[in-house]
Amino acid sequence: MAQSSEKVKNFYNLQGEVGYPVLGEAAQLLYNNQYFWLERFERYGSMFKTRVFNMNAICLAEPDAYKLILKD
Repeated sequence: MAQSSEKVKNFYNLQGEVGYPVLGEAAQLLYNNQYFWLERFERYGSMFKTRVFNMNAICLAEPDAYKLILKD
């Protein structure tokens, strides 16, 4: 994996979008759920950040990404 454990610890260093204040990317996610995930994973890879209803989230798609998060 290209991203180090230090980068994962800092949400703002991850690739991805946070969207509008408070709503984040909730509108895009609710409008077309499947396309939202496919497009983000194609654009950012197996790990990216997002914000939905003012809550930060790190989205993971591969076992290696989970291992990177859980090893700390």
